[in-house]
Amino acid sequence: GASHAQVFWEAWDTTGPAIAEVIATGVGTVYPDVLLPLRRHGIMQDCYFNYGRSPLADESRAIVGVFSVVVETTERVVAERGLREQTERLGLLQRLTQHLAATMTDTEIAGVVLSEVQPLLGASVGGVTKVVDGWAERISDSPPPDDTDSFQRRPLDARVPTCEAIRRAAPVVLHTAAEREAAYDSEWVKAFSEYGLVVAMPMLVDGNAVGALALGFLSDRTLADDEVALLQTLADQCGQALQRARLLAAERALVREIGAANAELASFTSCVSHDLRAPLRSMNNFAEILLEDYCDHIDDIGLGYLRRIRDAGRKMSALIEDLLQLAHLASAEPKRLPVDLSAIVRDVAEQLQAVDPARNVTFRIAPDIIGSADPNLIRAVLENLIGNAWKYSSHHPDPVIEFGSTATLNHGLP
Repeated sequence: GASHAQVFWEAWDTTGPAIAEVIATGVGTVYPDVLLPLRRHGIMQDCYFNYGRSPLADESRAIVGVFSVVVETTERVVAERGLREQTERLGLLQRLTQHLAATMTDTEIAGVVLSEVQPLLGASVGGVTKVVDGWAERISDSPPPDDTDSFQRRPLDARVPTCEAIRRAAPVVLHTAAEREAAYDSEWVKAFSEYGLVVAMPMLVDGNAVGALALGFLSDRTLADDEVALLQTLADQCGQALQRARLLAAERALVREIGAANAELASFTSCVSHDLRAPLRSMNNFAEILLEDYCDHIDDIGLGYLRRIRDAGRKMSALIEDLLQLAHLASAEPKRLPVDLSAIVRDVAEQLQAVDPARNVTFRIAPDIIGSADPNLIRAVLENLIGNAWKYSSHHPDPVIEFGSTATLNHGLP
């Protein structure tokens, strides 16, 4: 027997005018998923309802009342909202994964993460801090602070949430100003006095905190468990991207150092080789003159010494040529071309046999083995391989040096 206004007093400001409209116009209305805050179990909750209203008329078609159907849809609306949020978060993670896979600087990585996270959760400010040599360094803020020097570099034991999150390797979630005033530096508390919720998430890589992702909210909102889990995932992705960027930068620096060292070594080798050639050539020439023109004036022991000097000079000349060739190969840009490997091996074998024709070495060289390589580099490789085989088989009575090919599985290699 109670009136509509008495039963639905919390919603009468919304439903009363709607009922009056149906009575005045005689036209029914349908309102889906209308938000209606209600007190349930002593707590105000957002509830949703479908409202359907039809006019009731008497025999003279005069409107005498309104027939209303109210169906609560809170469970469905909340479930659909959760599904949309999960879809948005999945899309966010996919976008971040694609963006962070690209080569970026620290500032670019932090900017990408903050640009996605802040609008999704409604944060007013955000920042990314990384650990550098025992310090917490701020690498990005969104929006940038008025005082760009504020909080940019702090020791890890500083009394601020980002440093605490890094030290503990655990999230720091602060809902009230009282929590902040009791535990943190007064300068930081003053700077964030206007904010409600403040969150600092550690960026974990293999269980170690390499930095922190921080967000500040002007509202007094709370974070659900799934939002905390999402933030932790995003912070970890940011940390991993920063680590990859650091390793890539270190690798590039190492490549530059190696390149500079190789260039310096090649220059030194070339310089020293050329400087040694002239005196070595003189020594070899004088040794040859003594052996050819003064052999009658030198006893056998002296001639033996001269031959050793001449042979050592020839060996050193060969070493210098090898050094010059190595310097040339190190400085040249490799060019991959089809190369007849069998022909190179035959040429190397003929050179070795010409140097020492007294040796009885059998070469078995498979014909027409074609490879893809730099001609100069592959020749140097084959000369070393065949030369070593020739050298270390000298004590074998009937050595055989074989060059061929064997079919194997590709294993995905080109």
